[in-house]
Amino acid sequence: FVLKQVRAAGLVDVVEHVAAGHSMIDSAVTGRLLDMIRHPEPAGDPRLESLTPTERAVLAHLAQGRSNREIAPLVNLSQTSVKNYVSSILRKLALSGRTEAAVYALRSGEFEPEA
Repeated sequence: FVLKQVRAAGLVDVVEHVAAGHSMIDSAVTGRLLDMIRHPEPAGDPRLESLTPTERAVLAHLAQGRSNREIAPLVNLSQTSVKNYVSSILRKLALSGRTEAAVYALRSGEFEPEA
């Protein structure tokens, strides 16, 4: 990997180095790579990270288009508790409705649509 800013003479040296069977990564690229390794970006959306395991389970079922009545036995909760969890999910994710939550969940890539 060589940056566009490489001078012609430098490019010739890089081509010869690679032709000899060696690899080449520009020092600026190496620095960026090492910085990314030392200070990784937080994984995922922090809003999603704020959900409890039960909220994540409910959200997964929302992403599959299930109603509160259908979700309740799947997560061993009453329908009222599921409704409360849905409200909590909407509040934490700053979303206005369950359809928006389902779309958000699917777009996050962390939840699968129903097969």
